[in-house]
Amino acid sequence: MPTTSGGVAYTTQTIDLGDPHGVMHITVADSHHGDTDVPTILYAHGAGGASDQFVTLPAWNGLRDWLLGAGWAIVEGIGGSVVGGQNWGNPAAQAAYPAYLARARTILDVGTVVLLGRSMGGLITSWLYKNDTTGQFAGWINNSGVSTSFVGTRSGPKDLSNASGWYFSPTIFNSWGVSNIDQLETAMRAGGMIPEEWDPTVWAGKNILCCYGDADTAVPWSTRGAGPMRTIWAGQPAIDRAALKPGGDHSGTGGSYLQVEDMVAFLLEITGGTPPEPPTPVVYVTGKSWLLVGENRVRYELASEVV
Repeated sequence: MPTTSGGVAYTTQTIDLGDPHGVMHITVADSHHGDTDVPTILYAHGAGGASDQFVTLPAWNGLRDWLLGAGWAIVEGIGGSVVGGQNWGNPAAQAAYPAYLARARTILDVGTVVLLGRSMGGLITSWLYKNDTTGQFAGWINNSGVSTSFVGTRSGPKDLSNASGWYFSPTIFNSWGVSNIDQLETAMRAGGMIPEEWDPTVWAGKNILCCYGDADTAVPWSTRGAGPMRTIWAGQPAIDRAALKPGGDHSGTGGSYLQVEDMVAFLLEITGGTPPEPPTPVVYVTGKSWLLVGENRVRYELASEVV
């Protein structure tokens, strides 16, 4: 039986929903399985990620262990069986993630739900949040998430200036069943997956945290990342927070997976939780000091206390 770094035993239940949704997983601490109103993360993995990426990828251990220790459940899946781990927010993914959450509700007493999209998963989680008209999602963590489809250049060398639709081709073409970027734009527009074209008011009142590294070349903040979207939705969300990691890249050892403190603070804020008590500070004070002036020695005593 697996346990977190804090010794919390947990179980992952694997369910194959078959075509077209594919495999999903529900993970919760054994001591919280029967709780009511279980706070839940609905996670969307990065490109080529496994269906259980959040629970099994070492880069996520810090946040995973905090969530399970705090009584949260984690719901994740492959994102549609048609294209496996490369969905890029296509219609299969748009149908799969709501199906995962619906199935989880038949097993757990699901309470607050927060979306978490990593890299490629930024697209589908943004779509899910934008289309949430019933308020079932309390917030969205965009973790180095692809956030725009066609902001940037559409041809030429693959670099920081490219739009997502070009930089991630031909994989993104395949996921949408097209063969070039013009066809991709047509398909993604029909599928409602061009976030930079959405009416800014769809973000009104929403709670958003964007975690990014300022040295990320795969999903740079200024083009494929959330920078352009934060300009578009400015003034609309109730919480609109960006946590840029200095020197952070897109890797598991130096990327936004590790911004656990930022993500935990956001989760506690939107769920009304209590942040952990800060450690008691150690303050060093001077109890006595001596000042020598010529041949006369003058003693000064300072009264103070540790706070």
